[in-house]
Amino acid sequence: DPSRATSSSGGVIRAILRGANHFEILDLPKPYPDLVGEAAWDAGADDVNRAFRKRSLHCHPDKSRHPDAPRAFDLLKKAKACLLSDLEREAYIRDHVKMQQTLWEGSWKSDREAAEARERIASARCNAQEEQTALVVDAMKRRRDKAQSAERKKQRSALRAQASSARRVADDEPEEEEEGGPEPRSKPAPARKQRPRFF
Repeated sequence: DPSRATSSSGGVIRAILRGANHFEILDLPKPYPDLVGEAAWDAGADDVNRAFRKRSLHCHPDKSRHPDAPRAFDLLKKAKACLLSDLEREAYIRDHVKMQQTLWEGSWKSDREAAEARERIASARCNAQEEQTALVVDAMKRRRDKAQSAERKKQRSALRAQASSARRVADDEPEEEEEGGPEPRSKPAPARKQRPRFF
């Protein structure tokens, strides 16, 4: 079906134009750092030629009428030439791996900074909650102390009122004579008048 083939070619051409490096342009596996940090790549010259032939079928100017086919074919040719040249391939692979490591370290650093920021926010929130709890506890303690002080003041006032009332009652009552105490003195009898004697 020509329409389906054209649609498929258009998808391949768009993928070539979106490729960020030669490996994505040719749809080849990307290199990676080995255990000692050296660049390693699991593809060879045969893989490069095979990938070029497969993708060039969709963007060769003699076989595709897509408006972006010439530009995509030029990218394929540059990628093939670089990866088939021993000197250019080694330098390109080494630079690609180094760039990926830099991006990975930057992403890891960003993740670490984000985690530290989350920890700082959580710590600040925890401190704020602790301060709020301390303020609530302090306010409750002040209210309790104020209530206890008012109660003690009320009790002292009640005791003073009771003592004052008791003193007033004591002042109003007559003093009782103690038993066995001294008897009250009787008033002396009036002196008799002596009549004058006549001789």
